[in-house]
Amino acid sequence: MYSKRIYIEIILQLGLIILLGVVSLLGIVSGRAVILGCIGLVLVLFLAFRLVQRLNSTNRRINLFFDAIENGESTLIFPEINLTGEQVALNKTFNRINRLITETKYQSQQKEHFYKALLEQVPGGLIAWDQSGKIRTVNNAALQLLGRSSLTYRYELALIDPDFPAILQEATEKGSSLMKITDEWQKRQLVVSLNRVKLKDETLTLLSLQDIDESLNRKESEAWGKLTHVLTHEIMNSIAPIVSLSGTLTSYFETGGIPRPASELTDRVVEKTLRGLKTVREQGCNLINFTDSYRRLSFLQVPSIKPYNLRKQLEQLKELVTPRLERAGIAWHCYVAPAATYVKGDETLLSQVFHNLVLNAIQALEKTPDATLHITATLVQELVIQVKDNGPGIPKEMQEDIFVPFFTTKENGSGIGLSLSRQIIRRHRGQLHVKSEPGCGTCFIIRLPQ
Repeated sequence: MYSKRIYIEIILQLGLIILLGVVSLLGIVSGRAVILGCIGLVLVLFLAFRLVQRLNSTNRRINLFFDAIENGESTLIFPEINLTGEQVALNKTFNRINRLITETKYQSQQKEHFYKALLEQVPGGLIAWDQSGKIRTVNNAALQLLGRSSLTYRYELALIDPDFPAILQEATEKGSSLMKITDEWQKRQLVVSLNRVKLKDETLTLLSLQDIDESLNRKESEAWGKLTHVLTHEIMNSIAPIVSLSGTLTSYFETGGIPRPASELTDRVVEKTLRGLKTVREQGCNLINFTDSYRRLSFLQVPSIKPYNLRKQLEQLKELVTPRLERAGIAWHCYVAPAATYVKGDETLLSQVFHNLVLNAIQALEKTPDATLHITATLVQELVIQVKDNGPGIPKEMQEDIFVPFFTTKENGSGIGLSLSRQIIRRHRGQLHVKSEPGCGTCFIIRLPQ
């Protein structure tokens, strides 16, 4: 509405100026109205000046408005009274646009504050820089991990670790890399991941940092806590009876700290003493076996990696356990695909793993009707071996504890079979985990890279 009105007014004024100028020139040229013609030309110049002044005034307000927008000035208010109609309409339009821009800016600032607060809540470090290498954003977690109070340009990361360009290249090619931070107080290892985001014509590089030492230390503390608990339990179970029985045996041969004469020793005392000494010997042997188990678990040999035939190994394992399978009435099913599958590993160590898993399955199936043991091995990109039974299963709360050294639910179990098996598989750069549902059986899964 405002644009149409001002256009019409300008056109009318231009028409009036042109018409008045033509009439004035005709009066002067014809000589009939020279004085009126001169007055008309002066009036034409005046009207043209007023029109130019009016247009310049409007242009100045428009320039002022756009300068305010460019400079981020949101407090500028254009007057809406004591002006001509078109000026009031123009200023109202400016003020309305200014309010919309202010509201949009406020909402943008609110979102920016939210995203910054969200960025600070991320547990890992995040750094973003543009194509010129200027860091656009960095959260406090990244500054703390890198031991810096501020970061402005990407090259400052190379001052922290001289190998940073190579780390960046490796993260670009492989998706992640490892960065080591060493300062006066501590050493840290950071997993570096890289990603790039395109915003309009600008490309931002996003770098994420994750402190793996903290996670490893936490897991290590939890593992040591579990191991210490089991060690304490086992040692106390062996030592406490020895100490108690030693005190009892001592009381047979002394009274009030004074040795008893041989004449007071009866055949029953000798019999009790021998029985007690046998018990002490048994407990001592148990403690020696426990110590030997710990030694075997702690000093596992380095695997000798060689290819060997997996089907042949499983056939030998079946022959070894067939008597126990027949006594328990357990059906054995074995499937290897392809048939001529060769494993790259230490045959002796992996045979120990398979033997442990099969014996565990047999023990779980001893009281199960229609007991079945399935062993499957498939080789695609990696070798996947499954030892599955239809036994009673393992409670969910115990499925991770069974891999803790010396943890056992068996009356005569050592508690190192599964822990030792997992260590052997890890030495082969593989994984061993369990899937089990109470009442639906248990499946141990081995994954080995080939």
